[in-house]
Amino acid sequence: RGTLLRLRTAPIRRRQILLGKALAAFSACMLVQCMLLALGTLPYFSIWISSVPLMILTTLTTSLGFAGLMMMLAGLTRTEGGAQGLGRALVLVLAMIGGGTIPIFLMPGWLQTFSSISPFSWAVRAIDGYTWRAFSLEEMALPLSVLAAFGIIGFIVGTVSMRWQEE
Repeated sequence: RGTLLRLRTAPIRRRQILLGKALAAFSACMLVQCMLLALGTLPYFSIWISSVPLMILTTLTTSLGFAGLMMMLAGLTRTEGGAQGLGRALVLVLAMIGGGTIPIFLMPGWLQTFSSISPFSWAVRAIDGYTWRAFSLEEMALPLSVLAAFGIIGFIVGTVSMRWQEE
């Protein structure tokens, strides 16, 4: 729709454009998680939060991980339609193997191991950690580190592979 062309002609740097897109994705992830947390803590659902600091850290790290995934998808595709198609397909598969359809503990052993490639799997572990499992910071370190790595690697891949010319 010409948005990238208009942004490129504005007096801002490329990294500012990418940072703006990343900030928008990060903010959207934060907003969705906050809304789900607010809904989950209502009396009907009764989700118990064992550690508010770990909940905040998890929410920030999960948002970073998924914003990085979005940046990677944006950088690897050439068109808006391509990004939407790849995004839907990838997110669906990653959610399915990450515990979004069947809890990971009910999956066969090989699929439980394979689910580690999904950021959804790590997000579920981290959210379990600050809710009913009451993990310590040490127990949360691995899932939070993996989510942060997804975010950082996604940002790097997306930034390096971004195509700046309109075709």
